[in-house]
Amino acid sequence: MASIPQRAKQGFPQDDARWKGVTDQILDRLGSEDVSDVLIGSAYLARRRAQLLHRPVQLEDLEFTLSVFCFWPLKPDPPAQVRADLTEVRRPAFEGASRAPEEKLRQTFDELVPDSTLVLDPAGLHEKQRDSVEAFLSRKPHSQPHASQSSGA
Repeated sequence: MASIPQRAKQGFPQDDARWKGVTDQILDRLGSEDVSDVLIGSAYLARRRAQLLHRPVQLEDLEFTLSVFCFWPLKPDPPAQVRADLTEVRRPAFEGASRAPEEKLRQTFDELVPDSTLVLDPAGLHEKQRDSVEAFLSRKPHSQPHASQSSGA
């Protein structure tokens, strides 16, 4: 099993055993994504979600943000086409997250995941995920810049 990056655990009250449980749950859901990249990106979003909800970050925030990208197995999956589109969006978003500076995480994930998604409850997220990726993320499939491309702006 991969080690859990300390950077991901920043601000969370959970111990290593709880983090190992989360990591074990998502391993089968990873495609080409690296577990450290997924944990770093999802933990960033979890801290942002807790901030929007005006409370300390909780493990449930991490589970929610993992659910946004269908990494968390303990919730219903969206339809196959939405899941396929989501996979195309998530790969470049999470690629290299564990090595990215905080500013790059902020730029990537704040642009991709709107506040309106992060403040949903799990049922609200599931409802939006039944429609399309555009119903809960800010970018359409295939429009996420790849790590090797520059924005040019």
